[in-house]
Amino acid sequence: MAEEFVTNPSASEEATKQKYQDPSNLFSEALVSEDGSIGSIRRNLETGDLYDASGLYNQQGRFVGIPPGAKPGSPPSPEVNFKNAQGADVAEDLRVKIRVPPSYITAITSGGNNQLANLGNAIIFPYTPSISYESKAEYSEQKPLHSNFTVNFYQRSFVTSISVQGKFTVENEADANTYISISHLLKALTKMRFGLDSDAGAPPPVCRLDAYGEMFLVNVPVAITSYRIEYQDDVDYFQSNYWRTMVPVRSTIQITCLPMYSRNEMLNFSVNNYLNYSGSVYRRTGYI
Repeated sequence: MAEEFVTNPSASEEATKQKYQDPSNLFSEALVSEDGSIGSIRRNLETGDLYDASGLYNQQGRFVGIPPGAKPGSPPSPEVNFKNAQGADVAEDLRVKIRVPPSYITAITSGGNNQLANLGNAIIFPYTPSISYESKAEYSEQKPLHSNFTVNFYQRSFVTSISVQGKFTVENEADANTYISISHLLKALTKMRFGLDSDAGAPPPVCRLDAYGEMFLVNVPVAITSYRIEYQDDVDYFQSNYWRTMVPVRSTIQITCLPMYSRNEMLNFSVNNYLNYSGSVYRRTGYI
């Protein structure tokens, strides 16, 4: 006679209930000791006690079996230096960034310590992102009867939406504050003014996109039409003191922009400026 395996549904349901009663069961928690040591602490689902997931810390947040002074310090803030092909310093920051109107930089969207304001009121991608867009010339076709060829008539030229997708990492409180501010700022940049706003009815603002210098994308007027943030389940989350928010230590943000040239900018466009490269026009108008 074959053995029968009987499960206990009530026990399984109770375990699930205990797991989801406390939201802290879903995340790693940072335990910081008086000397600045940080451990990876998790909560026991059955007892509610904290235990050390890394095996390096005791309940007081200190290293186990390692004398004082032997622990690694906090990672220093990164320094960004720009050099040309000859190794000389270059003052201009050519990283990919989306500059926003100054009125959108507030106490909440400034990065906690004015990180975004110090970067020129801009969302800067810390790692080289993936950028894609198309520039098209559109034609309509006529198919004459008893003809071997189609006749094509030019209609218009246009630039499609611009997709910018890049990675963001969080290693410390400053990184977390910047990430939270960027996320909150993107919410506002995709909303129209409404309700109690003094300029109710105004559309989302026009921002400026810069990427890699004058011959690529510089000062391009864009409106952010959508953004996508991935909060993955296979990474740790950093608990920031800034608005008590859990921030993924690694994530991807994709921003889709639509070129927004004014009527005056379109009337002042000249192909000769492309052919002869009028740098001042590129910087002022951001033609693609």
